[in-house]
Amino acid sequence: MLNLLWTVVVLMIVAALLGFGGVVAALGDVAWFLVIAAVVFAVLALFTGRRVV
Repeated sequence: MLNLLWTVVVLMIVAALLGFGGVVAALGDVAWFLVIAAVVFAVLALFTGRRVV
C-alpha cells in the first residue's frame, strides 16, 4: 500500500512539472484515498492483532 502511495506521489510530481493540472488533481484524490485506506487498515490491525494487508 505504501509503495502504491509513493508511486502516485511521484506521478503527481511528474505531472505537475509537465503542466498537467487536471492529472495532478485526480492523482491527489487517489493519494488521499490511499492515505485514508492505510489508516483504516492500521486501525483494524491494531484491534485484531494481525496484519490486514
